[in-house]
Amino acid sequence: MRSHEDYCAAYWLQLLGKNCLNTGGVLSRIFGSYRDAFEAPVKMLVREAACLKEKSAELYERISDESLKDKAKEVIERAKQLGQNIVLFDEADYPALLGEYSHKPMLLFYYGDIKRVNQIAHSMGVVGSRNVTPYGKDATVKAVEVLSGRDVMIVSGMARGIDAIAHRTALDNGIFTAAVLGCGCNVVYPAENISVFKRIKEQGLILSELPPDTKPFKSHFPARNRIIAGLSELVLVTEAGTSSGALITADFALDGGRDVMSVPHRIDVPGGAGCNLLIKNGAYVYTAPGDILQAFGFDAGEGAFRQISDDALCEEERIIFRIIQNLGESNEDEIIAGQDCLDARAVRKYLTTLELCGFIKRNSCGGYSCC
Repeated sequence: MRSHEDYCAAYWLQLLGKNCLNTGGVLSRIFGSYRDAFEAPVKMLVREAACLKEKSAELYERISDESLKDKAKEVIERAKQLGQNIVLFDEADYPALLGEYSHKPMLLFYYGDIKRVNQIAHSMGVVGSRNVTPYGKDATVKAVEVLSGRDVMIVSGMARGIDAIAHRTALDNGIFTAAVLGCGCNVVYPAENISVFKRIKEQGLILSELPPDTKPFKSHFPARNRIIAGLSELVLVTEAGTSSGALITADFALDGGRDVMSVPHRIDVPGGAGCNLLIKNGAYVYTAPGDILQAFGFDAGEGAFRQISDDALCEEERIIFRIIQNLGESNEDEIIAGQDCLDARAVRKYLTTLELCGFIKRNSCGGYSCC
């Protein structure tokens, strides 16, 4: 653990601007360390750091602002009052996977056991829509449940919908989970997630790059999403529209060289169009929980996705699905003959969507059976 002064100096650097790590490197070369720069009189800072003026007049102006040092001291003192812990980017407990990012946070505020992050072999980010359907919920639950007893951490953002479902499922199955907030660590957002917040605080990890008491402004969440991606070896998107923040997380993951997997959705459901777009653009397709196990090198065994309720299906899909349930393995002609409300073209359409969504599978001879 570093000293109180080190944390003040690090947060001061964060206040200086987005490229705080680069700035810290420059100031360390000039003063010996960024803490020495923080403790230097403003007049000395302005004189010695004149080389920065050409690169950024705004940065040079902020360095000469004494009030930013006072602000840094106030923030670190407030974190201490609230019992929040702090980890710096160059400490051993800083998440190693996140540390690989060039745009990693200078420091993180947190509640919980941050040491576990570097002790767990694998990590999976689970993100998606706040407006979740039964299909998206069931897919999320099964994808997380399958990792019970495995050496994997679940990372999400504690938002309403998919995030909260992923966290609760992890906790219910003894899986370590980390919640990355777009507000201060002591702010529960949304308020309805107070119970999961308390459970994660006691059994997992709550973290944020934002100082204590920071409100959840919309502008905070894209930056939050980069941390979710940075902590994740694999990002799974289980339900998302084309404007969902989950796609931002997926983009950050891809930019950082991480894998992205997406659950396919019906083509006429806007709430799943973002997932289909990810697949179209090259994301791995999630068809069963075994896909998650294979991605981490575990024995896949039998998938559990087949347990999804057919309540998630439209009426026409349900008709086709129940025919296959009743007939057992059957070919296209037998399925068409088994009902009288859909023509052959419609049957083929719904067979395709059922197969994409993991409800049925097709064998090498063209026959269909339930997953």
